[in-house]
Amino acid sequence: MSRLGSTTKNMSVAGREDTITEHVLFWNTRKIKSMASQLCRRFRQTTCALSSTTKQLSEYTSKFGCDKDKLKEWHEEIKQVAEGNNRESLSKNELIELFQLLQQEQEADVLSKYSGQTSREKSLLTGKEELYQQVVDFCQQHKDKKKRLEDLSTKLKSKTGLEVHELFRKGEEAAINKKLHDMQAAIELTTCGINHRKEAINQMSDTCKQRTRLRSKNASEKANLKKLLKDYETLQQLTEETRPCLLENVLEGQFPWHSNSVHGDIPFDVKKTSVDMHMYISRCNEELQLLRKDMWNYLIYYEQVEDRLTGMISDLKNEIDQDEVDNRQKKGELALKRKGLWFAKTQLEYGRDMFAKCLDDDWESIECILEEDELYEYLDDDNRVDEDNRVDEDNHVDEDDSVDEDEQNEVY
Repeated sequence: MSRLGSTTKNMSVAGREDTITEHVLFWNTRKIKSMASQLCRRFRQTTCALSSTTKQLSEYTSKFGCDKDKLKEWHEEIKQVAEGNNRESLSKNELIELFQLLQQEQEADVLSKYSGQTSREKSLLTGKEELYQQVVDFCQQHKDKKKRLEDLSTKLKSKTGLEVHELFRKGEEAAINKKLHDMQAAIELTTCGINHRKEAINQMSDTCKQRTRLRSKNASEKANLKKLLKDYETLQQLTEETRPCLLENVLEGQFPWHSNSVHGDIPFDVKKTSVDMHMYISRCNEELQLLRKDMWNYLIYYEQVEDRLTGMISDLKNEIDQDEVDNRQKKGELALKRKGLWFAKTQLEYGRDMFAKCLDDDWESIECILEEDELYEYLDDDNRVDEDNRVDEDNHVDEDDSVDEDEQNEVY
Protein backbone atom coordinates (compact mmCIF):
# COMPACT_ATOMS: atom_id res chain seq x y z
CA MET A 1 0.00 0.00 0.00
CA SER A 2 2.93 2.37 0.55
CA ARG A 3 3.74 2.34 -3.18
CA LEU A 4 0.35 3.81 -4.06
CA GLY A 5 1.61 7.26 -3.11
CA SER A 6 3.79 7.60 -6.22
CA THR A 7 1.16 6.11 -8.57
CA THR A 8 -1.88 8.06 -7.33
CA LYS A 9 -0.41 11.49 -6.55
CA ASN A 10 -1.18 12.79 -10.08
CA MET A 11 -4.69 11.27 -10.28
CA SER A 12 -7.95 13.03 -9.71
CA VAL A 13 -9.67 12.70 -6.35
CA ALA A 14 -12.23 10.19 -7.65
CA GLY A 15 -9.61 8.13 -9.50
CA ARG A 16 -7.34 8.10 -6.46
CA GLU A 17 -10.15 6.88 -4.18
CA ASP A 18 -11.15 4.16 -6.64
CA THR A 19 -7.55 2.94 -7.02
CA ILE A 20 -6.94 2.81 -3.28
CA THR A 21 -10.30 1.08 -2.71
CA GLU A 22 -9.49 -1.58 -5.32
CA HIS A 23 -6.11 -2.24 -3.72
CA VAL A 24 -7.61 -2.50 -0.23
CA LEU A 25 -10.31 -4.91 -1.43
CA PHE A 26 -7.72 -6.99 -3.27
CA TRP A 27 -5.44 -7.34 -0.25
CA ASN A 28 -8.32 -8.07 2.12
CA THR A 29 -9.62 -10.76 -0.23
CA ARG A 30 -6.15 -12.22 -0.53
CA LYS A 31 -5.76 -12.36 3.27
CA ILE A 32 -9.15 -14.03 3.67
CA LYS A 33 -8.39 -16.69 1.05
CA SER A 34 -4.93 -17.45 2.45
CA MET A 35 -5.97 -17.46 6.12
CA ALA A 36 -6.03 -21.27 6.38
CA SER A 37 -2.62 -21.69 4.77
CA GLN A 38 -1.14 -18.93 6.95
CA LEU A 39 -2.45 -20.59 10.11
CA CYS A 40 -0.96 -23.92 9.04
CA ARG A 41 2.36 -22.32 8.14
CA ARG A 42 2.60 -20.64 11.56
CA PHE A 43 1.57 -23.90 13.25
CA ARG A 44 4.33 -25.87 11.49
CA GLN A 45 6.96 -23.22 12.22
CA THR A 46 6.01 -23.08 15.89
CA THR A 47 5.97 -26.87 16.16
CA CYS A 48 9.46 -27.16 14.66
CA ALA A 49 10.79 -24.39 16.92
CA LEU A 50 9.23 -26.07 19.96
CA SER A 51 10.75 -29.44 19.10
CA SER A 52 14.27 -28.09 18.54
CA THR A 53 14.22 -25.86 21.62
CA THR A 54 12.91 -28.67 23.82
CA LYS A 55 15.75 -30.89 22.63
CA GLN A 56 18.35 -28.19 23.37
CA LEU A 57 16.89 -27.55 26.81
CA SER A 58 16.94 -31.25 27.65
CA GLU A 59 20.64 -31.34 26.75
CA TYR A 60 21.29 -28.35 29.03
CA THR A 61 19.31 -29.85 31.91
CA SER A 62 21.12 -33.19 31.66
CA LYS A 63 24.51 -31.49 31.38
CA PHE A 64 24.11 -29.09 34.30
CA GLY A 65 21.63 -31.11 36.38
CA CYS A 66 18.80 -28.58 36.62
CA ASP A 67 15.04 -29.02 36.75
CA LYS A 68 12.01 -26.72 36.48
CA ASP A 69 12.37 -25.48 40.06
CA LYS A 70 16.01 -24.64 39.40
CA LEU A 71 15.06 -22.77 36.23
CA LYS A 72 12.59 -20.69 38.24
CA GLU A 73 15.34 -19.83 40.72
CA TRP A 74 17.64 -18.83 37.86
CA HIS A 75 14.86 -16.71 36.39
CA GLU A 76 14.49 -14.78 39.65
CA GLU A 77 18.27 -14.44 39.96
CA ILE A 78 18.57 -13.00 36.44
CA LYS A 79 15.76 -10.52 37.15
CA GLN A 80 17.48 -9.41 40.34
CA VAL A 81 20.82 -8.95 38.57
CA ALA A 82 19.16 -6.98 35.76
CA GLU A 83 17.36 -4.76 38.29
CA GLY A 84 20.45 -4.39 40.44
CA ASN A 85 18.85 -6.07 43.48
CA ASN A 86 20.54 -8.81 45.49
CA ARG A 87 18.76 -10.56 48.32
CA GLU A 88 20.86 -10.96 51.43
CA SER A 89 19.98 -12.30 54.82
CA LEU A 90 19.10 -9.79 57.53
CA SER A 91 22.09 -10.65 59.70
CA LYS A 92 24.53 -10.35 56.79
CA ASN A 93 23.12 -6.96 55.83
CA GLU A 94 23.43 -5.80 59.42
CA LEU A 95 27.02 -7.04 59.62
CA ILE A 96 27.89 -5.16 56.43
CA GLU A 97 26.20 -2.01 57.72
CA LEU A 98 28.10 -2.26 61.02
CA PHE A 99 31.40 -2.66 59.17
CA GLN A 100 30.65 0.38 57.01
CA LEU A 101 29.74 2.53 60.02
CA LEU A 102 32.85 1.48 61.97
CA GLN A 103 35.04 2.12 58.93
CA GLN A 104 33.47 5.54 58.50
CA GLU A 105 34.14 6.26 62.17
CA GLN A 106 37.84 5.52 61.74
CA GLU A 107 37.97 7.69 58.62
CA ALA A 108 36.09 10.50 60.39
CA ASP A 109 38.62 10.43 63.26
CA VAL A 110 41.48 10.86 60.80
CA LEU A 111 39.74 13.60 58.84
CA SER A 112 38.74 15.47 61.97
CA LYS A 113 42.45 16.08 62.64
CA TYR A 114 42.75 17.69 59.23
CA SER A 115 39.70 19.90 59.76
CA GLY A 116 41.02 20.88 63.23
CA GLN A 117 44.39 22.01 61.87
CA THR A 118 42.91 24.22 59.13
CA SER A 119 39.92 26.48 58.61
CA ARG A 120 37.77 27.75 55.78
CA GLU A 121 39.86 30.91 55.54
CA LYS A 122 43.10 28.94 55.20
CA SER A 123 41.52 26.61 52.66
CA LEU A 124 40.61 29.65 50.55
CA LEU A 125 44.24 30.76 50.68
CA THR A 126 45.56 27.32 49.63
CA GLY A 127 42.83 26.69 47.03
CA LYS A 128 41.52 23.60 48.87
CA GLU A 129 38.09 24.96 49.77
CA GLU A 130 36.26 22.06 48.04
CA LEU A 131 38.34 19.45 49.90
CA TYR A 132 37.79 21.24 53.21
CA GLN A 133 34.02 21.38 52.65
CA GLN A 134 33.86 17.68 51.74
CA VAL A 135 35.74 16.76 54.94
CA VAL A 136 33.41 18.90 57.08
CA ASP A 137 30.32 17.39 55.45
CA PHE A 138 31.63 13.82 55.90
CA CYS A 139 32.35 14.37 59.60
CA GLN A 140 28.91 15.90 60.11
CA GLN A 141 27.17 13.00 58.38
CA HIS A 142 29.02 10.53 60.59
CA LYS A 143 27.89 12.36 63.74
CA ASP A 144 24.30 11.87 62.61
CA LYS A 145 24.92 8.11 62.24
CA LYS A 146 26.46 7.55 65.67
CA LYS A 147 23.09 6.69 67.19
CA ARG A 148 22.52 4.01 64.54
CA LEU A 149 26.04 2.62 65.16
CA GLU A 150 25.43 2.28 68.91
CA ASP A 151 22.06 0.58 68.46
CA LEU A 152 23.39 -1.83 65.82
CA SER A 153 26.44 -2.74 67.89
CA THR A 154 24.29 -3.49 70.93
CA LYS A 155 21.84 -5.57 68.89
CA LEU A 156 24.49 -7.73 67.19
CA LYS A 157 26.52 -8.20 70.38
CA SER A 158 23.47 -9.48 72.21
CA LYS A 159 22.47 -11.71 69.28
CA THR A 160 25.88 -13.25 68.49
CA GLY A 161 27.80 -12.80 71.75
CA LEU A 162 30.82 -11.46 69.85
CA GLU A 163 32.90 -8.36 70.52
CA VAL A 164 32.92 -5.32 68.28
CA HIS A 165 36.29 -6.11 66.67
CA GLU A 166 35.09 -9.64 65.80
CA LEU A 167 31.88 -8.25 64.33
CA PHE A 168 33.98 -5.77 62.35
CA ARG A 169 36.07 -8.60 60.87
CA LYS A 170 33.00 -10.68 59.96
CA GLY A 171 31.30 -7.63 58.45
CA GLU A 172 34.39 -6.92 56.35
CA GLU A 173 34.42 -10.49 55.02
CA ALA A 174 30.70 -10.30 54.21
CA ALA A 175 31.15 -6.94 52.45
CA ILE A 176 34.05 -8.27 50.37
CA ASN A 177 32.16 -11.41 49.36
CA LYS A 178 29.02 -9.43 48.50
CA LYS A 179 30.96 -6.93 46.41
CA LEU A 180 32.84 -9.70 44.59
CA HIS A 181 29.58 -11.53 43.88
CA ASP A 182 27.98 -8.33 42.56
CA MET A 183 30.98 -7.63 40.34
CA GLN A 184 30.97 -11.20 39.02
CA ALA A 185 27.29 -10.86 38.08
CA ALA A 186 27.97 -7.47 36.44
CA ILE A 187 30.90 -8.91 34.45
CA GLU A 188 28.85 -11.89 33.23
CA LEU A 189 25.86 -9.67 32.37
CA THR A 190 28.04 -7.24 30.40
CA THR A 191 29.78 -10.10 28.57
CA CYS A 192 26.43 -11.69 27.71
CA GLY A 193 25.19 -8.38 26.25
CA ILE A 194 28.34 -7.96 24.14
CA ASN A 195 28.11 -11.48 22.70
CA HIS A 196 24.38 -11.07 22.03
CA ARG A 197 25.03 -7.87 20.05
CA LYS A 198 27.82 -9.64 18.12
CA GLU A 199 25.37 -12.31 16.99
CA ALA A 200 22.87 -9.62 15.97
CA ILE A 201 25.57 -7.82 13.93
CA ASN A 202 26.51 -11.02 12.09
CA GLN A 203 22.88 -11.58 11.08
CA MET A 204 22.46 -8.08 9.64
CA SER A 205 23.37 -7.01 6.11
CA ASP A 206 26.51 -4.95 5.48
CA THR A 207 24.50 -1.84 4.60
CA CYS A 208 22.33 -1.91 7.73
CA LYS A 209 22.73 1.25 9.80
CA GLN A 210 21.97 -0.64 12.99
CA ARG A 211 25.38 -2.36 12.73
CA THR A 212 27.18 0.93 13.41
CA ARG A 213 25.10 1.66 16.50
CA LEU A 214 25.62 -1.86 17.85
CA ARG A 215 29.38 -1.69 17.26
CA SER A 216 29.52 1.65 19.09
CA LYS A 217 27.56 0.16 21.98
CA ASN A 218 29.89 -2.84 22.13
CA ALA A 219 32.94 -0.56 22.19
CA SER A 220 31.61 1.37 25.19
CA GLU A 221 30.58 -1.88 26.94
CA LYS A 222 34.07 -3.33 26.42
CA ALA A 223 35.55 -0.23 28.09
CA ASN A 224 33.20 -0.74 31.04
CA LEU A 225 34.15 -4.43 31.13
CA LYS A 226 37.87 -3.57 31.30
CA LYS A 227 37.20 -1.27 34.25
CA LEU A 228 35.13 -3.94 36.00
CA LEU A 229 37.90 -6.53 35.55
CA LYS A 230 40.51 -4.13 36.89
CA ASP A 231 38.38 -3.31 39.95
CA TYR A 232 37.70 -7.01 40.48
CA GLU A 233 41.41 -7.86 40.50
CA THR A 234 42.04 -4.98 42.90
CA LEU A 235 39.34 -6.19 45.28
CA GLN A 236 40.67 -9.74 45.08
CA GLN A 237 43.85 -8.59 46.82
CA LEU A 238 41.84 -8.40 50.06
CA THR A 239 41.14 -12.15 49.85
CA GLU A 240 43.43 -15.13 50.13
CA GLU A 241 42.72 -16.41 46.61
CA THR A 242 43.67 -14.36 43.55
CA ARG A 243 42.59 -15.38 40.04
CA PRO A 244 43.68 -13.40 36.96
CA CYS A 245 40.84 -12.09 34.77
CA LEU A 246 41.77 -11.60 31.10
CA LEU A 247 39.43 -9.78 28.75
CA GLU A 248 39.88 -12.34 25.96
CA ASN A 249 38.98 -15.27 28.19
CA VAL A 250 35.99 -13.49 29.68
CA LEU A 251 34.58 -12.65 26.24
CA GLU A 252 34.84 -16.35 25.33
CA GLY A 253 32.81 -17.25 28.42
CA GLN A 254 35.73 -18.51 30.52
CA PHE A 255 35.23 -16.95 33.94
CA PRO A 256 37.88 -17.73 36.60
CA TRP A 257 35.33 -18.08 39.41
CA HIS A 258 33.73 -21.00 37.50
CA SER A 259 36.96 -22.84 36.69
CA ASN A 260 36.92 -25.23 39.67
CA SER A 261 33.16 -25.95 39.69
CA VAL A 262 31.29 -28.81 38.03
CA HIS A 263 27.63 -28.01 38.73
CA GLY A 264 27.79 -25.97 41.92
CA ASP A 265 28.48 -22.54 40.42
CA ILE A 266 27.03 -22.37 36.91
CA PRO A 267 28.02 -19.45 34.62
CA PHE A 268 25.53 -16.65 34.19
CA ASP A 269 25.46 -17.13 30.42
CA VAL A 270 24.36 -20.76 30.84
CA LYS A 271 21.63 -19.71 33.28
CA LYS A 272 20.38 -17.01 30.92
CA THR A 273 20.38 -19.35 27.90
CA SER A 274 18.51 -22.05 29.83
CA VAL A 275 15.91 -19.59 31.13
CA ASP A 276 15.48 -18.10 27.64
CA MET A 277 14.82 -21.54 26.18
CA HIS A 278 12.39 -22.38 28.98
CA MET A 279 10.47 -19.13 28.43
CA TYR A 280 10.51 -19.65 24.65
CA ILE A 281 9.00 -23.13 25.08
CA SER A 282 6.21 -21.61 27.17
CA ARG A 283 5.54 -18.99 24.48
CA CYS A 284 5.49 -21.69 21.78
CA ASN A 285 2.94 -23.72 23.71
CA GLU A 286 0.78 -20.62 24.13
CA GLU A 287 1.13 -19.89 20.41
CA LEU A 288 0.04 -23.42 19.50
CA GLN A 289 -3.03 -23.11 21.72
CA LEU A 290 -3.97 -19.82 20.08
CA LEU A 291 -3.46 -21.26 16.61
CA ARG A 292 -5.68 -24.25 17.42
CA LYS A 293 -8.32 -21.84 18.68
CA ASP A 294 -8.04 -19.76 15.48
CA MET A 295 -8.42 -22.87 13.33
CA TRP A 296 -11.42 -23.91 15.39
CA ASN A 297 -13.05 -20.46 15.01
CA TYR A 298 -12.29 -20.52 11.27
CA LEU A 299 -14.22 -23.76 10.78
CA ILE A 300 -17.06 -22.68 13.08
CA TYR A 301 -17.48 -19.39 11.21
CA TYR A 302 -17.77 -20.96 7.75
CA GLU A 303 -20.03 -23.74 9.06
CA GLN A 304 -22.34 -21.07 10.42
CA VAL A 305 -22.18 -18.99 7.22
CA GLU A 306 -22.97 -22.06 5.12
CA ASP A 307 -26.04 -22.93 7.21
CA ARG A 308 -27.38 -19.38 7.15
CA LEU A 309 -26.86 -18.89 3.43
CA THR A 310 -28.49 -22.24 2.69
CA GLY A 311 -31.58 -21.22 4.63
CA MET A 312 -31.67 -17.75 3.02
CA ILE A 313 -31.35 -19.25 -0.47
CA SER A 314 -34.20 -21.65 0.22
CA ASP A 315 -36.48 -18.84 1.47
CA LEU A 316 -35.55 -16.53 -1.40
CA LYS A 317 -36.19 -19.23 -3.99
CA ASN A 318 -39.63 -19.91 -2.54
CA GLU A 319 -40.43 -16.18 -2.82
CA ILE A 320 -39.32 -16.14 -6.46
CA ASP A 321 -41.45 -19.19 -7.28
CA GLN A 322 -44.53 -17.61 -5.67
CA ASP A 323 -44.18 -14.28 -7.52
CA GLU A 324 -46.08 -14.14 -10.78
CA VAL A 325 -43.98 -11.25 -12.08
CA ASP A 326 -40.38 -11.83 -13.11
CA ASN A 327 -38.37 -10.19 -10.28
CA ARG A 328 -34.84 -9.64 -11.55
CA GLN A 329 -33.76 -7.98 -8.31
CA LYS A 330 -34.49 -11.09 -6.25
CA LYS A 331 -32.84 -13.28 -8.87
CA GLY A 332 -29.71 -11.13 -8.69
CA GLU A 333 -29.79 -11.38 -4.90
CA LEU A 334 -30.19 -15.14 -5.23
CA ALA A 335 -27.15 -15.32 -7.52
CA LEU A 336 -25.05 -13.34 -5.05
CA LYS A 337 -26.09 -15.56 -2.16
CA ARG A 338 -25.28 -18.68 -4.20
CA LYS A 339 -21.89 -17.19 -4.97
CA GLY A 340 -21.35 -16.54 -1.26
CA LEU A 341 -22.45 -20.10 -0.45
CA TRP A 342 -19.98 -21.46 -3.00
CA PHE A 343 -17.19 -19.34 -1.48
CA ALA A 344 -18.06 -20.48 2.08
CA LYS A 345 -18.07 -24.15 1.02
CA THR A 346 -14.77 -23.70 -0.82
CA GLN A 347 -13.13 -22.02 2.18
CA LEU A 348 -14.51 -24.66 4.54
CA GLU A 349 -13.33 -27.55 2.39
CA TYR A 350 -9.92 -25.93 1.90
CA GLY A 351 -9.60 -25.30 5.63
CA ARG A 352 -10.57 -28.89 6.47
CA ASP A 353 -7.93 -30.28 4.09
CA MET A 354 -5.19 -27.94 5.34
CA PHE A 355 -5.95 -28.41 9.04
CA ALA A 356 -6.24 -32.20 8.68
CA LYS A 357 -2.69 -32.33 7.26
CA CYS A 358 -1.38 -29.93 9.89
CA LEU A 359 -3.03 -31.19 13.08
CA ASP A 360 -2.74 -34.96 12.45
CA ASP A 361 -4.08 -36.64 15.61
CA ASP A 362 -5.80 -33.51 16.93
CA TRP A 363 -7.88 -33.26 13.76
CA GLU A 364 -9.88 -36.41 14.52
CA SER A 365 -11.37 -34.93 17.71
CA ILE A 366 -12.12 -31.61 16.01
CA GLU A 367 -13.73 -33.31 13.01
CA CYS A 368 -15.98 -35.39 15.27
CA ILE A 369 -17.17 -32.30 17.10
CA LEU A 370 -17.77 -30.42 13.83
CA GLU A 371 -20.03 -33.23 12.58
CA GLU A 372 -22.09 -33.31 15.81
CA ASP A 373 -24.40 -30.83 17.47
CA GLU A 374 -21.64 -29.82 19.89
CA LEU A 375 -20.47 -27.36 17.25
CA TYR A 376 -23.20 -24.90 18.12
CA GLU A 377 -22.51 -25.05 21.83
CA TYR A 378 -19.32 -23.08 21.20
CA LEU A 379 -21.06 -20.26 19.37
CA ASP A 380 -22.02 -17.02 21.11
CA ASP A 381 -25.64 -16.42 22.04
CA ASP A 382 -26.00 -13.77 19.33
CA ASN A 383 -24.61 -16.06 16.62
CA ARG A 384 -26.22 -19.31 17.76
CA VAL A 385 -28.55 -21.01 15.30
CA ASP A 386 -31.72 -22.66 16.64
CA GLU A 387 -31.59 -26.42 16.44
CA ASP A 388 -35.16 -26.52 15.18
CA ASN A 389 -34.21 -24.55 12.07
CA ARG A 390 -31.14 -26.68 11.37
CA VAL A 391 -31.55 -29.58 8.97
CA ASP A 392 -29.03 -31.95 7.55
CA GLU A 393 -27.00 -30.66 4.63
CA ASP A 394 -28.60 -33.18 2.30
CA ASN A 395 -32.05 -31.71 3.03
CA HIS A 396 -30.88 -28.11 2.66
CA VAL A 397 -29.12 -28.54 -0.64
CA ASP A 398 -31.40 -30.77 -2.71
CA GLU A 399 -31.62 -31.21 -6.43
CA ASP A 400 -33.85 -28.13 -6.84
CA ASP A 401 -31.32 -25.94 -4.98
CA SER A 402 -28.29 -27.09 -6.97
CA VAL A 403 -26.94 -24.37 -9.19
CA ASP A 404 -27.49 -25.19 -12.84
CA GLU A 405 -25.24 -23.54 -15.45
CA ASP A 406 -28.20 -22.61 -17.69
CA GLU A 407 -30.02 -21.06 -14.73
CA GLN A 408 -26.93 -19.10 -13.74
CA ASN A 409 -26.55 -17.71 -17.24
CA GLU A 410 -30.23 -16.76 -17.24
CA VAL A 411 -29.87 -14.89 -13.92
CA TYR A 412 -26.77 -13.00 -14.97
